[in-house]
Amino acid sequence: MKRDHALIFLIIFLTGAAENIFHYILTVHIRDLGAEPSQVGMVLSTAGLTMTLAFPIVGYAGDRQSHRKIFLALVFISSIPTAIMGVVNRWQLLLVMLPLFYLSWAVLPIANSYLSQTTAVKDFGRTFSTVHSGFIFSMVVFPSFGAWLATRFGMKFVFFSSAVLLFAASIPALFLNDPDAVSTTEVEYLGPLLSDRTLQLLALFIVSAMLAMQIGFVLLPNYLEDTMSISLLRIGQLGTVAAFGGAMLNLLFGMMRIQRGLVLVFLFTFVGYGVVLTNPSELLLFAAFFLLGSTEASFPLMNAIVAGVVTKGRSGIIFGVQGMFFGISIMIIGWIAGLLYENQTWLPITLSMVLLPLVAMWISRIRLASLQV
Repeated sequence: MKRDHALIFLIIFLTGAAENIFHYILTVHIRDLGAEPSQVGMVLSTAGLTMTLAFPIVGYAGDRQSHRKIFLALVFISSIPTAIMGVVNRWQLLLVMLPLFYLSWAVLPIANSYLSQTTAVKDFGRTFSTVHSGFIFSMVVFPSFGAWLATRFGMKFVFFSSAVLLFAASIPALFLNDPDAVSTTEVEYLGPLLSDRTLQLLALFIVSAMLAMQIGFVLLPNYLEDTMSISLLRIGQLGTVAAFGGAMLNLLFGMMRIQRGLVLVFLFTFVGYGVVLTNPSELLLFAAFFLLGSTEASFPLMNAIVAGVVTKGRSGIIFGVQGMFFGISIMIIGWIAGLLYENQTWLPITLSMVLLPLVAMWISRIRLASLQV
């Protein structure tokens, strides 16, 4: 791995750790603050609002400004509301603080822009999978650690620890070398990109894939606690198992043709959801979460697809637009999952199982050059 790619790996690892330390117990925490399932979904959807509004702007800035400076600004700004979340006692306040935390996610389009400019096309799949495994490896330790912190000391210390991790992400960013500058005449704007037929196809695929994979996952911690009486600490441990599965499967899928890797992601996720719905033994539940970790392996593959249509002067804005469609997906997912869960707790998982085979069949039929890498 190149030196600068290793630094980006560390940035993604630390910002991922800042999220994963509370990600698997966040929905339970929001509920404990007095929110109903639909309100929990509404709070979660604010992450999508941040991605929708901020990512294209950050991506556009990445085509014009120093990647290093943008990394530093994002982690510093997002660390402040993260610390504040540790002292709020009303779920409504998270509607403001949580979107500001998710500014830290904007390191991803900047990282993707950097990788696309410094990696040979033939190495996209391997490089994106390797560098983005930093996020997945952060999931191996920090969900369990966050659940232990919450059980032992309370959520205040979980959010304070998250803020410290974000601040720590600034250290590798300080040593990052910027790629060659792009002249302003080469920078592309948002309007022409949105009319690009290839990007329209990719946007539709991203939204469809996110809906299929994540509608069942977003309230899965609540499902485990409400229907199977699983403790907060055990939920964190299941998150760690999912992370380990994601890390292993990410490395496996990164060695495959991208199209084949995505089909396997959807297949493994489908099987994992099916096992969860059977109210399985503890051993089978851990196996199901290992398979569900494949959802995390899908993101580097989708990034590699998008990198295949990137040209000089538009890498940042393209990955920003990709993030915008991720954000739109998250807003829809949180709202739909919350409404379905209020009706029947198993409905979000069932809907994911209906959508996953359809998206798998679709991606297997798309003829796009970057899918064949």
